[in-house]
Amino acid sequence: MQPAFPAKAKPLQEAKTMANPTRAFFAGSGVGSLSPHGTDPIINTKALDEDEHKDGEEVVVPDFNEDENRYISPADAEKALRDLMGGAMNQDIDVEINPDDFTVQGFKDEFKLLNHQVIARKWMRERENPQLKRMGGILADDMGLGKTIQTLTRISEGRPRKSDKEDGWDPATLVVCPLALVQQWADEIKKITTGLTIVKHQGSSRTSDPRVMKRAHIVITTYDTLKSEYGAFNPADVKRKSKSKQAAASDRDSDTSDAEHFGYTLKKATKKTPKGKKDALFHVQWFRVVLDEAHNIKNRNTAAAKACCGLEAKFRWALTGTPMQNDVTELYSLLKFLRIKPFSSWERFNEQIAKPVKSGNGRGANRAMKRLQVVLKQVMLRRRKDDMLNGKVLIELPKRTVKIVSCPFSPSEQLFYTNLETKMTTVMEQLVENAQKAGVKANYMSVLLLLLRLRQACNHPVLVSKDYKEDLDAVDSREAKKGSADIDGDDLIAAFDQLNVSKTCKMCTAGLTASNTENKLLESHCDDCASLVIKSRQQNDERPDSAKIRMVRKLLRQINEQSSGEEKTIIFSQFTTMLDLLEPFLEQAGVKFVRYDGSMKPPEREQSLNAIKTDDSVKVILISFKAGSTGLNLTACNNVILVDLWWNPALEDQAFDRSHRFGQKRDVNIYKLKIDDTVEDRILELQDKKRELARAALSGDKIKDMRLGMDELLALFRPGHGEESDEE
Repeated sequence: MQPAFPAKAKPLQEAKTMANPTRAFFAGSGVGSLSPHGTDPIINTKALDEDEHKDGEEVVVPDFNEDENRYISPADAEKALRDLMGGAMNQDIDVEINPDDFTVQGFKDEFKLLNHQVIARKWMRERENPQLKRMGGILADDMGLGKTIQTLTRISEGRPRKSDKEDGWDPATLVVCPLALVQQWADEIKKITTGLTIVKHQGSSRTSDPRVMKRAHIVITTYDTLKSEYGAFNPADVKRKSKSKQAAASDRDSDTSDAEHFGYTLKKATKKTPKGKKDALFHVQWFRVVLDEAHNIKNRNTAAAKACCGLEAKFRWALTGTPMQNDVTELYSLLKFLRIKPFSSWERFNEQIAKPVKSGNGRGANRAMKRLQVVLKQVMLRRRKDDMLNGKVLIELPKRTVKIVSCPFSPSEQLFYTNLETKMTTVMEQLVENAQKAGVKANYMSVLLLLLRLRQACNHPVLVSKDYKEDLDAVDSREAKKGSADIDGDDLIAAFDQLNVSKTCKMCTAGLTASNTENKLLESHCDDCASLVIKSRQQNDERPDSAKIRMVRKLLRQINEQSSGEEKTIIFSQFTTMLDLLEPFLEQAGVKFVRYDGSMKPPEREQSLNAIKTDDSVKVILISFKAGSTGLNLTACNNVILVDLWWNPALEDQAFDRSHRFGQKRDVNIYKLKIDDTVEDRILELQDKKRELARAALSGDKIKDMRLGMDELLALFRPGHGEESDEE
């Protein structure tokens, strides 16, 4: 059969072959050199991570001795890393594509693959080749290119064989994903494929019997469920011993090669799970494990990363549009999960890649970058939406229009905001002054809380009277600095609670004294803030709407009129309390809506998603930014209203992509609401700065400098503060 388009004589990369770096940066010219010799540190093999000794693919990495004397500046190393991770990888693979390749056995007739998905189909098939010791990889395509359908293609046609059962592997594939995507995965499987049985393994009612999962084709669970079961699991119950490996090997047919059974050495039986113990995920020898949104394990020390790496599986896949967000060390967790030697060992990865890339002296960075490029060239496929194939971009999407919509304050709102800004700025200046006297930097958390109050006032005056804990999702607790670690929600609550140990004002964090509470207007508030809180509550009683609520109502009326009632809208806010305030106005206007936020139980979330997708009468979905800005597929909506701004534009873009993605048939209209002459003006300016940084980075995703430094944070209060940036 003739190919659908001509193929160039360029085979897929063979295992263990050395890839030549493709970018000019690696060409070895145009950069000066220094004479001191640099050699790799000696690795203490006794200290190597236990994963170094597990079955896994080994990539032979050249020494690149010609680069050991070459010097590159830290800035050049950082740029090279961004270029490597932000650009495509293996996008230039050329394969023959025949008409039959667009059809997948096990898919419903109406589902056909696109050209780039056919290429991924063949690449993923090549990456599941035990004879060549290829056991999976990283599918890092941009959002919207179809990582899910490409993975279902591999699951549908890459079924277990009789020999897999003989080697001890169970036939099920495990998909691990964020809670928000569990039902979406289940829906996609049912919509696209036929004959696959699905088990959703989450919640308190989930099974503790691994046999239930062994009988399924696909089991879908969450990172939190996996973490919980890993905590309950005792690894000593299923430790593999060398004797059992030898016994398993001797049981094989004498005419079977070792390569065919690579990674198959499993103990034939394990101890039974104690009744009621919730650790069934670790009593299944999975045929395949797929991590969706795999950047969830980017921190190697988290329970999620350890739990994922602790699963037993023949094949392993990591799906992520952002394989690296902030730091090169995030790639280690993916390589460890995939068991890619030699860098599944933290000591080896750290000494040969992480330290040289991040070092300030510039020595060894070029060599480390080449090593990283070789490994990723072998195990990762990454295409961007604007990549070209046969003279066309990979995916054609409808037009996307972003409009910044100014919302005028009422006179009372303006007066309230001005008074609040004056108070918050005064407190901030006092914090900085006190810190300077003590020879330290101002408390980052305290400044964040002051900024939180200004952002709340732009949405609605009454929000500043709410407990800060209700809107912690709207706070990025991590200052931009080297070596900063992720902080989860519980740590953030604890950090804010520490601000109140010495009896500080709940609104401005200033210490409460006899002089600033003599009027005793409101408990746990200084007199100035108590007065503002009382005014905000009075204003809410007199006129419960706000500038942004009025604009939301106006935009919804316009959308309804212009589309004759056909179009649907997503309303995002970082403040769940703002969503609470919006609800009665939508009810009053007769707008049927659903809600999606982190406080809802999984069945409630699924019900909301199903309603906005299938119920024609439901026109709006209210979504908290933290719970629904990534992963969700909401192409049923082609209008997006962002009630409040965030300083990292990449996070906003991810939220917009819930609607503007493959499957969207209408032009997408995005409305970013803002209040003029407030902190939101300065947030927009900061967005422009961050977007410029991101253009050279991970396809518009976060990079090291995307978090706010203290000087940037201070500058958001009023122009002139913190003009000297602390970013490097």
